[in-house]
Amino acid sequence: IDLATKAATAYDDTVAVDHVIRVNPEMGQRIRKDSTVTITTSLGVEHHEVPADLVGNDIKDATSALTEIGFDNLKTEEIYRTGTKVGQVLDSSAQAGASLPHNGLITLTVSKGPEPIIVPPVRGLTEDKAKTELAKFDLGVKVDQAFSDTIEKGLVISQSPEAQANGHRG
Repeated sequence: IDLATKAATAYDDTVAVDHVIRVNPEMGQRIRKDSTVTITTSLGVEHHEVPADLVGNDIKDATSALTEIGFDNLKTEEIYRTGTKVGQVLDSSAQAGASLPHNGLITLTVSKGPEPIIVPPVRGLTEDKAKTELAKFDLGVKVDQAFSDTIEKGLVISQSPEAQANGHRG
């Protein structure tokens, strides 16, 4: 039998590098004497380079970039972070420029924006105590002086937003 052989390679998640993945035509098939048999050997698991611009981008853009490159095992973890936009990528488990298997887990930490809070009551506190209480929630304070016939000098007579209102840190 005078068969020609042709070598081919392909990535494979389960077959070790340089081992045969498949033969075409398959074993047991009838072929002509002058046919070509293609022997495909494994290149191993396909690797890709992690892009440099994931952190700081929107999660949709980051996941699109990763899937377009060929990564297919992505996970997101959401956390509250003051001073960031909802959906902004804050961190990646994969270092930029690293070569990783296409099916390796990449976890992206994503901002849920500032943490929601219930505004604390500060009416009746001194200005310093009110500022201290509001600082616990990263809330800015604007002080306006006003006169009251019923509230002692130096105490908070009103607040906006009102106590127990829904708000966000920062």
